[in-house]
Amino acid sequence: MPLPSFEMKQHVTNLHFFFHDIAGGDNPTVVLVVAPKSLISLVKEPSFGSVYAIDDPLTEGSEGDSTTIVGSAQGFYISSGQTAPMLVFAANFGFTTGPYNGSSFSVFSRNPVMDTDRELAVVGGRGASPNSELTPSTTPRAMPSLSTT
Repeated sequence: MPLPSFEMKQHVTNLHFFFHDIAGGDNPTVVLVVAPKSLISLVKEPSFGSVYAIDDPLTEGSEGDSTTIVGSAQGFYISSGQTAPMLVFAANFGFTTGPYNGSSFSVFSRNPVMDTDRELAVVGGRGASPNSELTPSTTPRAMPSLSTT
């Protein structure tokens, strides 16, 4: 006997938030945790083999300190490009306020940091839409620079 078919309705939710990597100052949100042996001094751009830990605020607006924090992104990047800047990026984006409070999604993706527009692979989620198919796209406000000074 054939199984009944069900029409699946797709629900689209657009989340708009800003992700802030703060590498310097009194309260950095990204830190170098592993440097390659050949790295004699810390540099502004990630060197091949460097590993960075992140705990970055997610905000409603683009000015990190002056806008509402809606969550955080916690994870790491690995500088994996020998000839061009490239990161492998893994992070959990968790929301702590608003309609998505308690929800999160996880990213594990290649991140070509010099590209103006990028898409990152979402590998899971929980909360509001745990089985969602998400495709975050990023448009950097500034070119990435990971200064440790």
